[in-house]
Amino acid sequence: MDKSLKAKLNQIKIPAYENDALIKTIQAAKEMDFQPGKYRMTACEFFVDQIRFVQRKTWASKTILTSLLLVLLGLTGISLDYWIWPLVSIAAPFACLLNVNELFQALQPGIYELQMTTRFSLRKILLVRLILFGLIDLILLVPASVLLITSYGVVFWQVLLYSTVPYNLMCFGCFAILNHCCEENALLYCAGFAVLLNCIVIMCRITGLELFADNLAFVWIIAESLALTGAGLELRSLLLKGEGNAYEINTGSAV
Repeated sequence: MDKSLKAKLNQIKIPAYENDALIKTIQAAKEMDFQPGKYRMTACEFFVDQIRFVQRKTWASKTILTSLLLVLLGLTGISLDYWIWPLVSIAAPFACLLNVNELFQALQPGIYELQMTTRFSLRKILLVRLILFGLIDLILLVPASVLLITSYGVVFWQVLLYSTVPYNLMCFGCFAILNHCCEENALLYCAGFAVLLNCIVIMCRITGLELFADNLAFVWIIAESLALTGAGLELRSLLLKGEGNAYEINTGSAV
């Protein structure tokens, strides 16, 4: 240490502290009602809080898509073989695409790094949003199923199979795209994949291929199994990217 600086420091007189003031400070600190544990966001609060981060246009788009599907399914004179199942299969990838848009926003550069430093890691954010969208889509599937069963006399397994196979195929493709493609192009590729799936359905209908024939149910079941397996594997890879930092902030407050 510099001698002149040391000499100046030695000249500084530190006044003796007052013992009564120290005791009063300690007592005041004990009386403060502040416990970090009370201000931590619980898992339930975190789940509910994520709802407000979903863009309003996503909710509006889901509502419009569901309403349009119900209107088309409710039209009288529609041929069950020609229109109903293609409509159901076409709507599913678009419903999934709306969900992927929200996941895409969470993986944007800047947002990704920010979320990796919070108490709830990016992995938990993705899981919560996937569960949330899955529940919403399941709820939206109920009125369409009721309408088809009551108006056209179809069985529930047909509605479930012809809607979830394209949906899960879309999930598989989008998860794979988010895992392996550049961020700025991922959403565009996902939209292209949705169009591709729907073009396949439309082309099969135009060419007269009985894609929804009862004797092809086993093919749909196999496709369902493969789509679920592929989507699960790709989702696992996607979630591994959002494991979180080793030094996450453990104290946070619900906002």
